[in-house]
Amino acid sequence: MPLSPGQRLGTYEIIAPLGAGGMGQVFRARDTQLGREVAIKVLPEAAGPDAVRRLLGEAKAASALNHPNILVVHGVGEHEGAPYIVTELVEGHTLRKIAAAGPVPIDVALDIAWQTMSGLAKAHDAGLVHRDLKPENLMWTGDGIVKILDFGLAKRTAGGAAANLVDSLGTDPTATGLVMGTAAYMSPEQARGQRADERSDLFAFGVVLYELLTGVHPFRRATLADTVSAVLRDTPPPVAQVRSGIPPAFAALVMRLLEKDPAERPASARVVERELALGTGSGARPGRLTRGSSGALGVAASGATRGRRMQAAIAVVALVVVGAVGGGVWLQAQRRAAPLPGLFAPGTPVVAVMSIDNKTTDADLVQSDVGRVLSDAFVQILYDCQGLQVVSPVRIQSLVMGRKRTFADTGRDFNFAQDICRRASANGMLAGSLSQIGANFVLDATLTDLATGKLRGKFSAHADGKEKLLDALTSELALEVKQALSAGNAPELSPIRPVSEMTTHSYDAYVHYARGQDFNGVGEFDSARPELEEAVRLDPEMGIAWSELSCAYSFLGDRALAEAANRRAHEMRDHMNRRERMWADANSLWVEGEHGEKDRAAIEQYVHEFPDDRQAFFYAGLAYEFLDKDCASATRQFEKAYALTPEYYPITKGLADCAKESGDTAGARRILERYLRVVKSGAGASQARGYMQGLRGAQG
Repeated sequence: MPLSPGQRLGTYEIIAPLGAGGMGQVFRARDTQLGREVAIKVLPEAAGPDAVRRLLGEAKAASALNHPNILVVHGVGEHEGAPYIVTELVEGHTLRKIAAAGPVPIDVALDIAWQTMSGLAKAHDAGLVHRDLKPENLMWTGDGIVKILDFGLAKRTAGGAAANLVDSLGTDPTATGLVMGTAAYMSPEQARGQRADERSDLFAFGVVLYELLTGVHPFRRATLADTVSAVLRDTPPPVAQVRSGIPPAFAALVMRLLEKDPAERPASARVVERELALGTGSGARPGRLTRGSSGALGVAASGATRGRRMQAAIAVVALVVVGAVGGGVWLQAQRRAAPLPGLFAPGTPVVAVMSIDNKTTDADLVQSDVGRVLSDAFVQILYDCQGLQVVSPVRIQSLVMGRKRTFADTGRDFNFAQDICRRASANGMLAGSLSQIGANFVLDATLTDLATGKLRGKFSAHADGKEKLLDALTSELALEVKQALSAGNAPELSPIRPVSEMTTHSYDAYVHYARGQDFNGVGEFDSARPELEEAVRLDPEMGIAWSELSCAYSFLGDRALAEAANRRAHEMRDHMNRRERMWADANSLWVEGEHGEKDRAAIEQYVHEFPDDRQAFFYAGLAYEFLDKDCASATRQFEKAYALTPEYYPITKGLADCAKESGDTAGARRILERYLRVVKSGAGASQARGYMQGLRGAQG
């Protein structure tokens, strides 16, 4: 349907055409009511009633997907018999155009992968499968955001593959370029005319990733028939053979996405998202902090209480975390992380808990990431054991990221795990594997003395059913581990409590808690919230979940809910381990926000007890910076946090802010340069360079 500049479709005024294709024409338009520019896709006038119904139904579903990596649908309508859909206007390039220039940098491919999986996971959670994922339907915006397009226009699979192709594209099968564009990204089950589910989208994106990384399409052939045949039968060369330098875990993930059998692919987009996030340090990307020339953080209004100022400061820092981590922190370190001398008191047993290698084929356990859940359960139990130090999981994660590996690798690669533990200043390593015999589960674990390389103990526990995994496995084994650590001349350790006394009796609640904790850790608080809410719904007495939920609410700006969740967490103190109780007490003071002296005392005591926890030093620095305006004390705390996790940009930001506030512009520049010697690319590096540019502008 021809539309001219100035023509109106309801409240929308056409500005200019943007393009045309088999699904109709796209126009740039202005929303005259809200004063914003939008995109309007007008479907062909010949579209039948079924197509219109499908458009309306799926557009409604897509419009409910509020996620930064999914194109926002503003509405639908009809003009002179032609249906149209109104979406946000995205400025940028499709991945088709980007891929045409040749293989993309590996860090960019990792970033695109994480963002796409984050958006797909949101859609899949809502029951919506794209079914037509390809480079043309993925947009890379000018500020580095991936947008998934055309959710409402991909046809639900029904009938033969050829019919699906023609219906989905709205074009004749002889239009080879368009048809090939979809056929080459179809999953084998779609090509056979079988039902497509979430794993079909994973296959399609695996093809996109392979093409982005290598510049070569794994299945495209000279004809449509040959292409479909290749999708069904051919196995492409491993991506790591086609291009060198791809991190092994990432290369393996790409090939798993391309498995012919859906059961051999990752269980869900959420699983892939978590693998990428935990393995590369990428996190949420719902927004970026817009920085002025000074690079200073915004702070709450001067009339707010000190607690509200602290909450506002943390909330703004959270936005920096979202930008810095969300952009993908791709480490190109000039040095390998070394153990930090004097971190733990001499003679103290220090244990690092590795991922539990899941050797079962249970789909639920795979999807719930049971290896990570059981590892965290061990950490929770051992944190409660006075006289024993447990390496902070955040520290472990930072060291793993620096090697461009995943946490799961620590459960599969013994030598890698030992290296990580030594760099974390641990003298003991707890590792294990979970296997299954019928309905019974067996957890075998080992405790290794890292000074000698010898085993301190081998342990085994059994559980007759998934619901008994937590207590039967972790509590039973933790008691044996404690006894092994206390043997000989080692100091006596406090008694072991069952994991259910400190966390929950519900495995499902723990799964949701662990997911929420991971999302909080990378700044994706809107995703953490429903996971943690489900955890406390399943077990209202899970104190650590209430504490994490209070944190998520606080970062999302909902003070009333944060205070309510914090009160519930405080009521459940007896259901937490020693570390979580101390953290809950400190968090309670921040949320209630009236006692600066108590804030400092609580965090200083926490730091004394848990000296390798980056967050403790980081928040201590924030307290000094924003509550006391004491940049000297803040700098000391930030430097300690930096030593633990140098890739975490908000720490460098705090250090540079303190130097600048003290009038040391040259010192602020040196701090930023130090960070850029460790982190070469990604949003953190971009923000550091922007800060440096602002410093130069201020001097000029």
